[in-house]
Amino acid sequence: MEYLNETSYGQILASLDYEKNAITVLDFAEGMSSKIMDECVGTYGAEVSGFSRGCPVRGFYGRGLKEAILGLGSGKIVSMRDGFFHECSLSEDGLYVRRERRRASLSDYLDLGIPCNRNGTKIVIQLTKVKKLPRFEWIKHNLSNHVSLRDIMQSPRRRVILTDGQRSEILNYKPPRARCMIGGVIFERYKRSRSVASDNVSLTLRVRGLERHYLAHAPLGYDGARPMPLVIMLHGAGGTGKGAMEETGWAEKADEEGFIVVFPDAAPPDPTKPAQFLTNPQIWNDGSGRGHSGHRNMDDVGFIDRLVDDLCSRFRIDTRRIFVTGFSNGASMTFRVGAELSHRVAAIAPVSGHFWLNTTELRRTVPLIFISGTEDPLNPLEGGEVRLPWGGTEEKPPIRESILKWVKLLDCPPEPKTLYDKNGVKAISYGPCKKGSEVVFYTVEGAGHTWPGGKSLLPERTVGKTTDKIKATDVIWQFFKSHAMK
Repeated sequence: MEYLNETSYGQILASLDYEKNAITVLDFAEGMSSKIMDECVGTYGAEVSGFSRGCPVRGFYGRGLKEAILGLGSGKIVSMRDGFFHECSLSEDGLYVRRERRRASLSDYLDLGIPCNRNGTKIVIQLTKVKKLPRFEWIKHNLSNHVSLRDIMQSPRRRVILTDGQRSEILNYKPPRARCMIGGVIFERYKRSRSVASDNVSLTLRVRGLERHYLAHAPLGYDGARPMPLVIMLHGAGGTGKGAMEETGWAEKADEEGFIVVFPDAAPPDPTKPAQFLTNPQIWNDGSGRGHSGHRNMDDVGFIDRLVDDLCSRFRIDTRRIFVTGFSNGASMTFRVGAELSHRVAAIAPVSGHFWLNTTELRRTVPLIFISGTEDPLNPLEGGEVRLPWGGTEEKPPIRESILKWVKLLDCPPEPKTLYDKNGVKAISYGPCKKGSEVVFYTVEGAGHTWPGGKSLLPERTVGKTTDKIKATDVIWQFFKSHAMK
């Protein structure tokens, strides 16, 4: 680890104890000042580590290895920093419980095994969430792929050593096949690779001090043998990830076609209480400034960015085929993610929502397919005043304005071509656009504020009629399949 002409030296020693099913990590960050260590490693707490009890855990080193083993069981972390002794316990659910720091004694240095007045960390984890410690070669392979350890493994003054008591090997960095950051729990792949059945997994991230949740679905027979596309489905205002899964059929489509699909939850006004459509609705900060998420400027883009990193650490994701779709408020959030994370997203598919931002340029072109019903009472095609489910009214712009904003961003021809016009379903296309991209716009006659071909969990008097003239999920997936990132 080299930084601003300061050097650190020493080693990281990861010891595997197969009898006790435990891992011990010793990390000696010798020669590096506190200031530079802070800038290199960061402040441990809710924002960086994702785990907290309300106070930052500052001064604990070894970020890469901690990210690799957190969540596997319970244990403790002790750290020496500038003559002070820090200690915290680690609960089974990955939460820090920090004790007050104190001046280090000679016995502290001896117990930790480092010279006096040097810096270092010792982590001991008793594995409870993995029944059996994976074999030496498997752990060696995954640690060698760990991006957070890359600088240390490549430094001439530092090294990472893996040992099981019988053999010891110095690890060399090997770039992972996927281009995403490999962080989080490295053994998640090990646990999931044992499952060959379709699975829904509820997962949690901590972003800017707030717990964020999402539901992940792996297709039938998933074994991690090959990279798979990723589809992120964003629910509407007041909805949930689980509800979006039921309404849209994306999980069934993932089983048919072989891809990973996830259903994140937006944040409610009061995260201490259960989400509820009318009294505690989960709403995305879609750029409109509306709702509690807009007023508080919730970092929902940061959440989706972190979510992609987390998924890439748990599954083999094809990073050229990461797609985002969403409904209503989730559609507007889809537009925002496409605009602000265009370097990560291959294509987007908003259904019945608006593009609220005034973005003038994308880092890369992002193809778009948009679907809307002609009888949508909440986001009408021609715009106008609408009555909201939570009471009151709101003025909505015409849907066409959002489409034309994206047409301009992709430098498309101003006049569309008709792709399909039959049985009340019409599709027009703007293209070819910059770098071979396109914008496709579907309208479905008689459809209300619902997911075409799916279910509606809200009453018809509020959202209008459902439709089976097309299945939005099928149409969107066909579009996604032909628009991998170039």
